[in-house]
Amino acid sequence: TEATGIVLYVYNDMYFVNASLWGPTHTGYETPSGLNLGQYLRAAVTPNIGGWDLALGAALFMGESKIGEAAADTHVVNGTAVDAQALGQVADMPLAVYLTYGVVPKAGTDGKTYTVASATGDKSAASIAAQLGVIPDRLFLNAGYRMGDNGNTANSKENALDVGATYKLAQNLKVQLDHAMFSGDDTKQENGTYDARTTLMLFGSF
Repeated sequence: TEATGIVLYVYNDMYFVNASLWGPTHTGYETPSGLNLGQYLRAAVTPNIGGWDLALGAALFMGESKIGEAAADTHVVNGTAVDAQALGQVADMPLAVYLTYGVVPKAGTDGKTYTVASATGDKSAASIAAQLGVIPDRLFLNAGYRMGDNGNTANSKENALDVGATYKLAQNLKVQLDHAMFSGDDTKQENGTYDARTTLMLFGSF
């Protein structure tokens, strides 16, 4: 959703830090007044080791945004995440690997709006994804796996496996094919109707 806020950003070749005060501005809410804003902190180290560009970081959402007079107008987002990535080459083929884990605590019972949080339990997700350029700058293969928990008391496990390929047809034109398969307590996770999805996309820019 839309957001408004103030950001302090510091970086160099070895790290970056993003410290923000922010609040929602999506439909139905007014822009928070003054500094009645929540906090977001994001930091990562970004070294290059042995020809690999590496990153290891963490993010923290905390605090409240007061966007009205009623208790329900207090917007709360709490959560933490850690992530890592590696960009390099294997047998002269570019390889990117991404790892992420995040958790959102159970929503409070104080009448405030806990966006993202579940009312019944903690939400969490862990994922691993990779992309390999089997023909550099032309053909890429990708795969990813997610282990998720939606915080519900039943049917809480939401896992997904995604495989696909991207082919660059021309300088500004590419085609991408993805196939996602869902599993867990309730496999029909997408709109409650199917347990797999295939997507074909054509991208172009001029």
